[in-house]
Amino acid sequence: MPLNNPSSGIQSGGALGTPSSGTLTNCTGLPQAGVTNLTTDLGNKQPLDTQLTDLAGLAYAANALKVVRVNVGETAFELATATGSGTVTDVSSADANATVATPTTTPVITIVSAPKLQTARTIGGVSFDGTGNIVPETITTANEAADTSCFPLFVTASGTQSLQPKNNTALTFNSSTGNLTSTRINNLAITANGTNTLTIAAGKTLTCNNSVTLAGTDSTTMTFPTTSATIARTDAANTFTGVQTFSSIPVITGRTTIANTTTPLTYTSAYYGAIHFWSPAGTATATLPANGAPAGSWFDMMLLTNQTVTISAATPDTLITFNDTAADSVAFSTASNKIGGCIRFISNGSVWCAFNMSNNTMTVAT
Repeated sequence: MPLNNPSSGIQSGGALGTPSSGTLTNCTGLPQAGVTNLTTDLGNKQPLDTQLTDLAGLAYAANALKVVRVNVGETAFELATATGSGTVTDVSSADANATVATPTTTPVITIVSAPKLQTARTIGGVSFDGTGNIVPETITTANEAADTSCFPLFVTASGTQSLQPKNNTALTFNSSTGNLTSTRINNLAITANGTNTLTIAAGKTLTCNNSVTLAGTDSTTMTFPTTSATIARTDAANTFTGVQTFSSIPVITGRTTIANTTTPLTYTSAYYGAIHFWSPAGTATATLPANGAPAGSWFDMMLLTNQTVTISAATPDTLITFNDTAADSVAFSTASNKIGGCIRFISNGSVWCAFNMSNNTMTVAT
């Protein structure tokens, strides 16, 4: 369009007016400053870039997640989509509207290098800045010596595993006194009755097979035999075997009596310390226990019938009696001088000795 066409409203050498119609062509040498806002508008535009141009040409669908990537050595952008396994792969421009499917497996994020915290933190007393592992076994502990009610921690399963520590009021520790409190240890019930002391020497074992209650005076010592033994009782009869040594003369408040009519009769240790009341119906004989009975062992024989009785040593010529150290036997055999006859037999640890304990005539055979 000629600039000097008067009908167009544009004249050469004058200001460029606003054409009312038509197309402006073949304009050369037109100054940019003469066009309103042209310089400012061009200055605010993004410079031409092939990758941005390629990205602007991609199509997007509403509410769809789009992943855009550039392969190594390439300059053009392309969309990527999921394969169904959760891994995003390359797709062509034909997949421009494809969406990333929800992964069917848990995504794994791999961090090549752990980021370092700007300010290190303390976890359980161990400093942690994010660049290395922390070991719980090396946590810092504090000495506690005053708390009267500490609660030891425990876990509810065994083995090497991560478990939450727990505590319970049934297990407490007094760090001031060192006392550990529990109502039952290894199924052994313990009753707290104050300040109690149980002392067992090193390497010793205390075994209790039955329920027992120990009572007595405080600060007393009981010494048991050097070998296994049965403890005697004081409120009922006991049978003692072996040599019993008494440091003083025993005080006997009651004597055991044995009555029988057996003949011939052999005395045993069951007669020791007893009175044998003998009531034979005819002539009777008896034999003493074997020599060597414990020294001091004794028993009495009293005749209650008018019968002749003879008591012999187990070994002839070993009985000691009135005016004889090697007697064979003693007897009550004198007529009208038998009833009430009484003889005490005592062992000196080697042989038996016979003492007439009555006014009846005792006959000695040697």
